[in-house]
Amino acid sequence: MTEVRRRGRPGQAEPTAQKGAQALERGIAILQYLERSGGSSSVSDISGSLDLPLSTTFRLLKVLQAADFVYQDSQLGWWHIGLGVFNVGSAYIHNRDVLSVAGPFMHRLMLLSGETVNVAIRNGNEAVLIGQKECKSMVRMCAP
Repeated sequence: MTEVRRRGRPGQAEPTAQKGAQALERGIAILQYLERSGGSSSVSDISGSLDLPLSTTFRLLKVLQAADFVYQDSQLGWWHIGLGVFNVGSAYIHNRDVLSVAGPFMHRLMLLSGETVNVAIRNGNEAVLIGQKECKSMVRMCAP
């Protein structure tokens, strides 16, 4: 008996989402991959790691870029997590008041080090300050 070869993509045993949500799942997978890879990666690495066609990966990155969820380094061409992800995360921080939880640890670190303690997140080559505990010494740095 000869084996019948099917064309197209293999079927899924259990669909993870309704038709049409696949692009969203893939976009989220790209963001999660960038997070796991330290915040940046090449389009070919993203495509290969997620087993997505290169053209599909690039189109999804362009949609994420339009929402400021990712940006592309103009020199290397690598893709990085963008400020839009921080803005969404900020809503979580605002609702969960993460800085009030971190406050006692920041205060203890300030006392142990005698230095001002800052909490920041990375955005490309910049740091976005989200919290600070000032030391009481005469010489100190203050952020606006």
